[in-house]
Amino acid sequence: MKYLPLEWDVKLLSTNQFIEQIKEATSLQDLEWLKHLEATVKENISDSSYTVDILAVQMAMSRSLIYRKVKALTGLTPNNYINQARYEQARYYLESKQFANIKTIAYEVGFKDEKYFARNFKKRFGKYPSEFLK
Repeated sequence: MKYLPLEWDVKLLSTNQFIEQIKEATSLQDLEWLKHLEATVKENISDSSYTVDILAVQMAMSRSLIYRKVKALTGLTPNNYINQARYEQARYYLESKQFANIKTIAYEVGFKDEKYFARNFKKRFGKYPSEFLK
């Protein structure tokens, strides 16, 4: 198994860009596993109670094994991976203007607290979600 170079700034890449960049660094089996991981997370993205434990069951792995594998292949913890997928989906909703307000988008991507979502969205993308709606 190959590992991603530490200098890659994973949080600035979309999921598709990220997968494209790691094709060379991973085996075909790892790439298929990452695609399955992404699909599994996206299916459950609106569930605010979705946890790493649930993900581990869905991926048929123990919590510690999924932690090691996700960390080795992406550089993120499973919890951070889930949150990054949520923020990417939220950004998609904002850019495509599918929803009229931030509260709805926060709920759609599994966040109960709109302020927490907005604050961390800004940390991730450098802009508040409301700036995308203008």
